[in-house]
Amino acid sequence: MRKRHGVITDIGEVTPEWLTGVLRENGFLHSGRVTGIKNILAKTLPLSIVSRLEVRYSDDATAFAPTKLFLKISRPDLPPELGSEIDRKEVEFYQTIPALMPDEHFIRCYDAAYSEESGRMHLLLDDLSGTHFQTESPQLPSQE
Repeated sequence: MRKRHGVITDIGEVTPEWLTGVLRENGFLHSGRVTGIKNILAKTLPLSIVSRLEVRYSDDATAFAPTKLFLKISRPDLPPELGSEIDRKEVEFYQTIPALMPDEHFIRCYDAAYSEESGRMHLLLDDLSGTHFQTESPQLPSQE
């Protein structure tokens, strides 16, 4: 995975142009372009902000381009040192491990970036909300 693009620090930075470039650069969009992005959920967590995105493409877009994405960014209102080591390791994980695993056994990572200078990161992953969910803390998941 290449890392030409900087770290996303706000959902507003995820534009059709940015996403087209990231998907094309990382080998997930061979033709066409992103024409629209809809933020269908934004949730603030203790160290990050997560968003579920629906993506629309031009008619000539690659057939397997992702239509649902999960974006995780560092919380901009927290001191960078609070999560920087965790963020760095999470980005490193997604930049190395998925390449070693068969696609069907791992969450697909479309982009991952970390800035040493700012201590901030972003991850752009498959949205698994159709098959996975997270319980509200401190509730544990059921056996199902």
